Amino acid sequence: MSEKNPRKRAASNVAEPVVHKQARVRAQPLARVPKKHGATQLFDSESDDFGPEGSDGGLSDSDSSGALSDVNPEESDDGILGLDPKKLKATLDYERPQFASSASSIRSVASALLSDDDALAEEHIAIDPEVEETNKSVPRYRVSNHNGLSKMVKGALRGGKQLQKREQERPTWRSPKDSVDDTISEGPPAVRSREDDWPAPCRIVYSGSGKVNLTEQQPHIQEMLRAAITSLHEHILFENSYPELQQQRKLMADVLMSCTKDGEDFDAVRNCLAKDSKYVRALSTVPEGRIGSIRGNVRKAAQAHVATHYGLTKGADERVSHLLKNNAYIYPVNAKGDLVRTKPFQAPAILDTIEDAFFNDELGAGVKWHDHLTSILDDHPEEVELPVAMVALASAAVCSVIMQYSSEKYDRDFNSDMYGGIYRKLVGVLNAIFQTSQRKFHVPVHSLYKSVYGSKRKADEPSAAETLMFLDIEGMAEE
Repeated sequence: MSEKNPRKRAASNVAEPVVHKQARVRAQPLARVPKKHGATQLFDSESDDFGPEGSDGGLSDSDSSGALSDVNPEESDDGILGLDPKKLKATLDYERPQFASSASSIRSVASALLSDDDALAEEHIAIDPEVEETNKSVPRYRVSNHNGLSKMVKGALRGGKQLQKREQERPTWRSPKDSVDDTISEGPPAVRSREDDWPAPCRIVYSGSGKVNLTEQQPHIQEMLRAAITSLHEHILFENSYPELQQQRKLMADVLMSCTKDGEDFDAVRNCLAKDSKYVRALSTVPEGRIGSIRGNVRKAAQAHVATHYGLTKGADERVSHLLKNNAYIYPVNAKGDLVRTKPFQAPAILDTIEDAFFNDELGAGVKWHDHLTSILDDHPEEVELPVAMVALASAAVCSVIMQYSSEKYDRDFNSDMYGGIYRKLVGVLNAIFQTSQRKFHVPVHSLYKSVYGSKRKADEPSAAETLMFLDIEGMAEE
């Protein structure tokens, strides 16, 4: 049985005058609030009871002696008939579930919900005058603060933004055909390399691995590079065998420039060498690649003599340590086995290494460039000396071989910085002797020359008198 209405009036036998009764309406502010309404707000009123047109669901005459019926939208659809058809359609469309199968569908649903919500808001704002007049007697609905969008719409939008971000971060793969088409029609313009700006006479040919090979270059560039290799070889043996990195780069720029000749092709090459450091570096790789073999050949010569002269076997740590201490290996020993400290760099192993590496035959650097040998003594120019770089390089090679007989791990690469440091220390010893006394410097380096080549040269070159005595002039034909 329905619950009794607590507002029922007391019974009375006195007849009341006929008065047109009006629905009692709870006092509400009449000002409209132009806010968006969700579907739940349309059914969230103080009264769930909707009457016919013009009725606001209040108590009627027939209700004065009876109980109010509990009518809700779920049990009866009579109240829905009082809604505006357009508003009802918008509400039902709003509540209709939306299904999305992909990220793009979710984004479209979110945008659709947003547009429907905006349309609903506009419909609430622009109300027909007749409807507005009727609504004045209709109870106002409670408006919850949705800040423009319902939670469902906001969640859909947030999910859409996250999916958009994920879509942007997701890697994509293109087929080769698509890649080619994009590159041709839509891709950015290709970046020109500096090689494209080099004149034709300066063009460098690179191998498949990106290297610059001597025999693949243009003829005039090949000629320049061969001359640069020879010039660098000479510099390594007569000037500095282990130049620092910055010194080596400057050296290569100077060597390449000095190896150019006259002619239009070389004029263009000189211009590139002067203005483009990348061009210098590319060409420098060819002669620089020979430095390792130049040093390595000296070390090979030392390997043939070290073990014999110093009595070394593998694992002779004590003997190796004794030879390396105070650079004892650069001094010869007397009959008693004591070091002759007045004759630095005269050790037999060093002498044999210099001879085999530089004066072994006509192709040896000391023989081929014999004219480069000079004397620091102006009054004895014929007493030529071996250059400091050549002596120090041969001595460093001997040292590197000695170190290999130790059980300790030493770098076998004679081009490493460790042997460069040994070389520079030995150069320092020779320079210290020179600064102390030029005459004392001259004696050992000239003695080295005589030992490795000078005496051999005198024996191989008989005097003119000896040649005439051997010649049988009397037996020579006159006709």
